[in-house]
Parts: sequence; C-alpha cells; structure tokens
Amino acid sequence: MSGGVQELVRAARAGDLERVQELVEGGVAVKDQVVSGVNDRVVYQDTALTGAARMGRKNVVQWLVGSAVVGVEDGRTDGWTAAMAAAWGGHLDVMQWLVSKGGADVDKANNKGWTPLCIAAQKGHKDVVEWLVNEGRADVDKANNKGWTPLYIAAQKGHKDVVEWLVGKGKAAVDKALNNGATPLYIAARSGHLDVVKWLVSEGGAEVDKASNSGATPLFIAAHNGHLDVVKWLVGEGKADVNMTLTNGVTPLYIAARSGHLDVVKWLVSEGEAEVDKASNNGATPLYIAAHNRHLDVVKWLVGEGKAAVDKDLNNGATPLYIAAHNGHLDVAEWLVGEGKAAVNTTLTNGVTPLYMAAEMGCLDAVQWLVYEGRAAVDMALKNGATPLYVAAAKGQLDMVRWLVNGGRAAVDKAKNNGGTPLYVAAQHNHLEVVICLVAAGGAKVIPTRTQALRAFVDAQPLDVTSMRGYTRIINFLRAVQTATVDGHAPLLGATLKADLDLLSTLIAAGAPLESFHDGQTVLMHATAAGLTEVVVHLLRFGAAANTVDSNGNTALHVAAAHGHVDISRVLVTQGRARIHQENNGGETPLHAALRGNDVALFLLDTPTPPKPEPWLYVYSNTQPGLESNNMPTTAAPSSHERVAMHDLEVFKEDELGHGAHARVFRGLRAKTPVAVKVLFTQELAPEADVSALQHSLKDEAVLLGKLRDPNIVQFLGLSMMPATNHSGPRPALVFELMERGSLFDYHERYGRFPPQVAAALALDAARGLAYLHSKGVVHGDMKSPNLLLSGASGRMRLKVADFGLAKLKGNGVATTNAGTFRWMAPEVMVSGKENTYGKEADVFSFGVVMWELAAGSYPYKGTGLDERGIRQAVLQDEIRPEFEPSMGASEVYVALARKCWSASPAQRPGMTAVVDKLEIIEAEEQKHSLKRWDVFICHGGGDKGAALDLYDDLTARGLCVFLDSKSLDGERCEYPDDLADHVRASRVVIVLVSKHMMVTHWAIAEAKAALAEADAGRCKLLPVFICSDISPNTLRHAADVDTADPQHLVLRIMDASFLSPDHAEQYGLWRHPELTPARKADHVATVYALENYGAETHNWHTTSPSRALADVANRAANLVAEMVNPAGPST
Repeated sequence: MSGGVQELVRAARAGDLERVQELVEGGVAVKDQVVSGVNDRVVYQDTALTGAARMGRKNVVQWLVGSAVVGVEDGRTDGWTAAMAAAWGGHLDVMQWLVSKGGADVDKANNKGWTPLCIAAQKGHKDVVEWLVNEGRADVDKANNKGWTPLYIAAQKGHKDVVEWLVGKGKAAVDKALNNGATPLYIAARSGHLDVVKWLVSEGGAEVDKASNSGATPLFIAAHNGHLDVVKWLVGEGKADVNMTLTNGVTPLYIAARSGHLDVVKWLVSEGEAEVDKASNNGATPLYIAAHNRHLDVVKWLVGEGKAAVDKDLNNGATPLYIAAHNGHLDVAEWLVGEGKAAVNTTLTNGVTPLYMAAEMGCLDAVQWLVYEGRAAVDMALKNGATPLYVAAAKGQLDMVRWLVNGGRAAVDKAKNNGGTPLYVAAQHNHLEVVICLVAAGGAKVIPTRTQALRAFVDAQPLDVTSMRGYTRIINFLRAVQTATVDGHAPLLGATLKADLDLLSTLIAAGAPLESFHDGQTVLMHATAAGLTEVVVHLLRFGAAANTVDSNGNTALHVAAAHGHVDISRVLVTQGRARIHQENNGGETPLHAALRGNDVALFLLDTPTPPKPEPWLYVYSNTQPGLESNNMPTTAAPSSHERVAMHDLEVFKEDELGHGAHARVFRGLRAKTPVAVKVLFTQELAPEADVSALQHSLKDEAVLLGKLRDPNIVQFLGLSMMPATNHSGPRPALVFELMERGSLFDYHERYGRFPPQVAAALALDAARGLAYLHSKGVVHGDMKSPNLLLSGASGRMRLKVADFGLAKLKGNGVATTNAGTFRWMAPEVMVSGKENTYGKEADVFSFGVVMWELAAGSYPYKGTGLDERGIRQAVLQDEIRPEFEPSMGASEVYVALARKCWSASPAQRPGMTAVVDKLEIIEAEEQKHSLKRWDVFICHGGGDKGAALDLYDDLTARGLCVFLDSKSLDGERCEYPDDLADHVRASRVVIVLVSKHMMVTHWAIAEAKAALAEADAGRCKLLPVFICSDISPNTLRHAADVDTADPQHLVLRIMDASFLSPDHAEQYGLWRHPELTPARKADHVATVYALENYGAETHNWHTTSPSRALADVANRAANLVAEMVNPAGPST
C-alpha cells in the first residue's frame, strides 16, 4: 500500500528518518505491522519500531520512542519488542539506548518465552549478552517456554565464546536441565559441537554422565547422531561410562548400531571397550538392532571384527536373522545365514521362525532365499500348528501362497492343532484367489476330516464358514469342487472326469499341475480313457502334453488306441502333436494297441508320417512350467528343463518395449504373468545354415542362465523358438521377468540425474548384480546403462543387471560382432586385431563408466563432439574419460572409486567384491549427508505408522525423493524435528499424517503451516492425510477440521468394522448389539453419509484387511502428490 504501513516499515528498516517522520505526521498507524497470510493462519512480521531495531537504525528508534510516538514495549502481536529485535540483529548501541534511555524491560519475553538475552545467545552476539547481564541485570538463567536457558541455547548453536562467558562471568547454572532432563552439555553433544563439549566438561564443571529423564547421557546422544569426535573425547578425556544404560537397558553402542553409525560402532568396541553383546532389557543386542534397521555394514562388522554372537536372541527368542526376515531385509538375512552362519530354524518362544515371519510380512524374496539358500524348513510350525503357508493364506497373499505350494513344496493340507487348514482360513477371510490356488495345488481338502478339536468351531468347514458369511463366489467354487471330488478324486481329476470345463479352466489358470499323475496317469490320459473328447481338446488348449508317458511308457495316444476312441486319437495327433510311432516299455506303438481290434488302426494307418513338431518353449524349473509371480519363476534354483506347448506364451508384438542391434523386446504373457520376450534376429547371430547349431547353443546357454538367481540380476525365465513366418524363419526368444521402469539409459534421457544418495544406492545394486555374476564365473561383456533395468520393488527403486547371457553366447563364437559400444568399452577390448577375450576386468571398466552415468544423468561423452571412432582413439590413448562436475554432488570417494574402475591397466582395477564393499560405505554416508532437496516430506502427526511406511514405499517407487520423519515414528508422542522449517523449505509437498485425536491433529497441522510460513515456502503444498480407525461422535467434526486445512487435497480414510451402508449392515449383524440404540444408529447412518460427502475412502474389516486399506491410502495419496508435484523426474 503506497504511503501506508508497508512504506513506513520499509523506511524504518532503511533508517530513513525523514520519510518515517513524514509518514507518521501524515497519519499512518505507526503501531500497525506488515502481515502476510497463509491459509487461515496469519504470520506477523514487523512494526516500524521492531523493524528499525532489527536493522540497527538507532536514529529511528530514538525518534519513535523519544517522541512518544510509540511506547518502548509496543511490539508485534507475537510479543516481539524492539529490545528483542535489537538482540536478534546484534545491535548493542540500540540495545543500550532502549534499556538505559527508553526504559525497556530487559527480562520481558515474547509469546514463546524468548527474552532478549535468549535471542542474543542464540545468535552468538557475545557483546550483547555481556551487556545484558552486567549492565542490564538480565536474569541469566531465565528460560523460554520450552525450558531453554540462554546457556542451553548457546550450547545448542555451538557459540563457545558465549558459553564460556555465561558460565564463567555470568555465573549461569552449568547443569540446569530442561523438563526432560537435557543439560547444556547434552545439547552440545547432540549437535556435535566438540569445542563446546570440551569446555563445559574441562572448564565449566559440567557433569559428564548427567542423564536426561530417559537416562540418556551426552555420550548416548552423541553416539545416536554419529558424532565420532565427540564420542571419542567423552570416553577418552571426559571419562564417560561407555557401558552406561538407559532405563530400558540400551547402551551407547546399541544406539550407534541402531542409527547405523559404523565408525562410532567400530571405535566404541575397538577403542572404547564397549561390551559388544550387552543387551537391553528385552534382550536386544547391538547386532539385533542393526539387523532390525538394515544396517548391513554394521551387521558385517559386529559379527566379523566385533565377534558379536550371531544367534543371541531376545527374551522372546527372536534372533538378528528373525528380525531381518520379519522386516524383509533380504540382504541382511542372506549375509547372516551365508557368511555369519546364523541358525536358520531358530524359533521364538511361540515357535515363530524367520521363515514364518517373512511369510507373514509378505516378503517373498526373503522366503525364497530362506528356503533355497538357507535350507529353512518350509513346514516348520508354531506351537499352535500354524505353518508359513497357513499364515500367508490367512492374509490373502496370493503370490506367497502360490510360491510356497509350487516352489517351496509346502504341505498344502498341514493343519493347525485345532484342525484348521490353509484352505479353511483362506475361505474364512474371503480370499477367493488363494482358495482356488490351494485347491489347484491338488491336495487341499474342501471337506476336512472333523477332528475333536475342530468340533469346537461353529463353522468347522470351508463351506460352512463361507456360507455363514455370505461369500458367494467362494461358495460356488467350493460346491463345484465338492461335486467334482465326491468320488474321492483330486480336484483337477474330479473336474476332468465330471467334464466341468469352467472348474477345469479355473484350476489350470491357478496353476494346477497338468502333468501330475493320478492313479498312474495324467488327467489327459484319464479324459482320453473316459472318451471325453471335449475335455481332451480343452486340456490340450491349456498346454497338456500329449506325449507324456506313464510308468509303462504309454502316452495318451496309446490309451486312445486301446479304448478305440477315433475322435480323440485324431485330436491328439492334429492338435496335440502326438507321436504315432512312440514306443512304450514293451516296444509297442499306438498302432500295435489299435490293431488288437478297433477303428483307431484305420486312422493311424492313414497317417503315415507324424506332423511337424510345434516350436518349443523350454521353461527352467523343477516343477510344472509356469511363472508364479511377476518377478520370479516357479523355482529359483532350477535343475531341469522341459518342453511345453508354444501357445502358453503370448507375445504382444504391438507393444514393443525396446530394440537393439540383435533383438527386439516385446511385452508378453506367460501363465497370466507379464513377462518380457526378447526375440533375437537369427540372421544377425548366425548364418541361415547354422540355425540348428544356434538352437543347440541357445539351449545350452539357457541351462546356465536358469541356474543364476540374485535380487540384482534380471531373472531369466525360459527359452522359446518363435514359429516361422512368410518373412523369416524360426527365431529364438528369451523370456525374462518384466521390468516396468525400463532401462537406466531411457530413464536418464527422460528424467535426468538422480540425487547423490539415490545414485549411490543404485550403483550398489548394479555392483552386487555384477559381483554375483563374476562369482559364478559369468562375464557380462556388455555392461552399460541400456542393459541395466529399473524396478520399484522393496520400498525403493532397484537396479538390476540384464543381458548377461547373450554376451556369453557371442563369446562362444555363435556371433562375431563386438559386445558393447565404445562409450563403455575397456581399452583392451577395443584393440583391433586381437581376439575379443572379454574378461571380468573389462566389466569393471564399464561399471566405472556406469557410475559416472548415475551421477551425471546422461550417457558418456555426450556433447564432446566426438564420434564413435574419435571416442575409441581417445580412450585407447588414455586421453579421455567421463568428467565429474561439482554440480553432480558426487562424493570424493565415489568419484575416486569410479576412476579406479576405469583405470587404463586392467591389473589396477579393483574386483567387483571390493567395489561392493566400498559402495556400501559410500551409500551409507550419502544417505546421512548428501540430501539437498526433497520432493516430499512426510510428517507424522499421530497417524498410523503403517500408512507412513506404505506411503514412503509408494512414493519412492515412483522415483520421488522422499524424507520420512522417522524421529516421530520412533517416539511415544507426536514430535517434529527441531529444523522442521528447513525440511519444509527443501520440499515441494508436505504430507501431514493425522489421527482421530483432535488435539493432536490441530497441533500437527498448525505446526506444519507455521513451518510453511517461516520457510516462506510459497511453492510448497500441504497434503493432510486423515486415517480414522473407528467412527465416534467426534469423527465428523474432526473430518471437517482436517478438510478445512486443505479441502482440495484431502485424503480421508475410515477403517471401521461397522462402516457399512445401512442396507448391508443388517446382513453382518453389526447393529444387533443391545447398546446400539435407535438414536445412536441414526447418528451412525448420518455420519456415514456425511463422511462420504467429504470424499472419504471407506473400508470395513470384514471385507478388506487393514494392511490393504493402508496400502490403498498410500496409493491415493501418492497419486495426489504426483498431481501436485508434477515431477519431471527426481529432484536435482
């Protein structure tokens, strides 16, 4: 406003006394202040007097106060006076005049309890502090509303000179503590101010082991925050008790291990003589908590160098391996079992094993590894008899159940002590797909034997429980199975003999093993013997093998011939490619059987030559061919392969994922599972005359690829020959798990570079994958960003190594083209005239270039103006390597490692195992120190912790940089970080998770908004997420309150067993409780409809599990964030 308050405050700040006088005499309200609004909260900035004092304009201050234009204590509405503003700016002359001449109250505090002395101590203005205490007679120990004294504040900020003066001259109480028991020494140690810590203990007389109310000493908090220099001094010079414990029994070593500070852990054990296995009150050791928090480097050191007991358990029996499996930390679990020699089948007091817990938590990777590599007992049960399969079925985890019964060979009918089977509990919880999968496995009993224990159940059988609860789809399915199995047959055989094609299709689609034997024959043989032509056609269409033999060597065609089924014989030959001249163990062909006297003989005699075999598809598994999840084959450690019908693989040629010099990659479907199908250009790999040799080489190579399994390599699933067309002959196709995010090269081209901590984590992924291949004797041969694929699993983006098989095929002489391109190629591979003996060292060179790509977000030598020939020449002469720019943010050790990898001499390059070890340290450091900017900051204001973690996983999987305030998650109450405004300033969206507690919600949202205003973060947006676990009279008012905070971006989720529309509530008997009066029922109905008007997403626990509901919350919030941020990729 021209000539108004804003102009007056601006003139006062600038010291323009003449203009100030002119405006005041012109009638401008001198006591008003400049304001700015943020939603419904107003943030007050300055009056003319406080603005002049803040900027040190003594002439303006003297005129305003001396002329009685304003009173000396007239300030802002938040309580800030001119004396406080002068203290903030460090203007001693202004302070002296205000107190001595103006009569300002030196101990007057603002609304938050900050006095001028507190403010001067915070800003480190020692001269102002001295004058206020000596001349102004300020109360040296007067604290603000939080209990912070001037000494505490100066120690927190690291102002050693102020600390010295306050204690030495000002006589401040050196050990005066906050309400929570924290002293100035404690806060200095927490902030890592070593010089302040030294002085307080050595000169100031501070008690080195004085603990806070929780029992934490300065040593504890220094270890927690990773301040190694402070830890060393406190233990060495300060004589702090290194093994002192909190009230819960944890030590400084435990705290350091929990926070992942490897350097602190090493020093405390090696130099500080901390007890490495000293446990907390519940039995948790430093190793246990490090495994719990996935600090793999700490785990390795504690077990290897620290000699920690790897199987030391909690009071309830939980070991470090157990908690790693519980949390899905596959890398930690692998190391503990493989290198740490942890016992894999140890149990809790209730019988829970690491495998059981991994299954319950849905960690499929961990379950697969524990069974295959750790040799965990897949059917080991709790004391109540529940197995890993039972708990997975109870939670509706379809992929887990499918793998356990097919890949893990779990006993499908193993029951609990009360008689309940996995099928029973899946039906009980309305998990239809799990029910189908268990029945399809061939052993799940629809009507189990009634044991004495099971009679205690009202709903003792799967059909009983589903009928009572009205699960119509499960009821219909189980009744169909019951009808099919009435004669005691297995479900698949029963459906076959009853000719129930719908049930048969359902079971096959769920993975029922078509090639399993029932009474010595396959279901195709049984259908053939029964003369069920339509069923035979159906089975062949779904991939049943016509040439499978029984124990006597007979095929389905032998059976058809023996029974005289001409139509079925014709179907077997024309559609199933049955072999007419296949001999059984007795040397008889189907024709021999037919010649005994039936019309099949005439048909077979009229078919003199067998039809051309269908193109083959080899699937590498120990069990029925098929993919059991989006990312894993039926088994992870194949030992055999078999040929199955080509029509099991569907290739969508209109959906091309990519192409290269030797292949095109299409999206495909195998057993209803998305896959990537890499179709090779035969003419590029081998001359036409050598196609047969190529097929044999490919099959040999595929056997090798099928044995490779690691979380950081793209999983090979099978090998196929695509049928010939008018334009080309048969073409080999490799089937891989589908990586939805595409290649690292494409990601960089689209989004740019990653933040340093993300780049380091992805580099570690790729290094682990390449190190695994090298450990198996496999050289990649084409290591570059187009051959590194991204996925979003396991809570963050992962990078996997791909195309390691094709390179080896070329090395075997099947193709003579060079692997790789010059931009990534090692010098020794480029040398013309040499045989391309591509060794592991060449892979290391290429990996170093990939490290640069991850930091730069671009491909190497882009913008240099050099073509491929020029790059080759410059690399050979050691004249060029990719350049790291400071703007990339890569650490010095990261850069040094990349440069060592691309050394000109192969002998100077490190092995990949050494690279992995170095990157683990780099990645841990980057996570602690490299974060510069966030797309999203998640504040925990009392909402569900599970929702916070689900939301973090969902957002990071979308490529966003996310900071989760883990401090508030670990605390017993809502708590924001002290530097909340700094986090907000560095973020684009602030998510506030709030709960049903109204006072907590008011606090959480108000604090977040205040931080938004303080940070002046106009570009930052607020997203409240309200999750209510039940409906009460306050729920509607609370929802309205949260909605007011930001009605455009509210995520409201109600999870309540009674949250049902009125027409469904009676069905579940939820409104029959005597305490639910008609009036309360009416209130409930009104609340339901009102919440729906607010856009509430609703779930009730009878139909949807809370964990699934929370995942839906995370997904919806993540979609909103994507709209709000509209990112072009990760922040840089």
